[in-house]
Amino acid sequence: MQMLAASIMTLTGRQIEKGFWYYDQNNPWEPKSVTSSSEYSGDDLLNIACTQLEKYSEQKKIVKDWCKVLPSLENVKYLWFTSQVNQELFDAVCEMKNLNGLFIKWSSIKDINNIQKLKSLKHLHIGSSSQIKDVKILADLTNLETLDLENIKSLTDITAICELTGLQGLGIDGDWGKNQIIETLSPISKLQNLKYITLIGTKIIDQSLKPLADIKTLERVWTALWFKKSEFEYVYKNLPNLKYGNLIQIMTEEKFCKEKRIK
Repeated sequence: MQMLAASIMTLTGRQIEKGFWYYDQNNPWEPKSVTSSSEYSGDDLLNIACTQLEKYSEQKKIVKDWCKVLPSLENVKYLWFTSQVNQELFDAVCEMKNLNGLFIKWSSIKDINNIQKLKSLKHLHIGSSSQIKDVKILADLTNLETLDLENIKSLTDITAICELTGLQGLGIDGDWGKNQIIETLSPISKLQNLKYITLIGTKIIDQSLKPLADIKTLERVWTALWFKKSEFEYVYKNLPNLKYGNLIQIMTEEKFCKEKRIK
């Protein structure tokens, strides 16, 4: 974990280009998933897949056991859930005081208020979770460096999460044809340490990408394609450090623009 610990202070070029949680099959850092707590070997990396099992009665016992065990796993620094996370599991995770990173593939979570207990959390990915009622509590996680949110229907106002001025990576994305809708990007100018942002499947009510141009540290921008070409042009011309993302393709590859019907 020494190499990883050093990298989370300032994101590496690879993390900026691909995202903090990017899975590289040639050099994976995500461990193999386990189902029951008896399979946990004591490492600081843990990947759990304990739901979506064939036998619900068995699953119920396994989940209940994990809920008892998780708060006691002081060695775990990075935790993945690669099957659906329910409210019970999420609340148990929020008792893991030493957790630095949490990856949730998708969930049925409704209330995330207990996440404020994770004061050491630096990297958070919440995959498709359309039932979450409110994400304003995330503003309390002042140590966060990367935050990825997918298909959070209640997230129409990003003002609260833009109080996280230490963020280096931010994703506000939809999921598999389910658009994420936010009112405006205007609050994002507060995030002056941001290295990358993704807005995949995201629609913005005021139809403007221009606030991104205020963040000169941005190196990667990946955005939905339904904005006017003038919006893309303005951002592209005003980001001196841009290296990665589809915004570069949009502005430099004529074939790409024609195929995607950028106007």
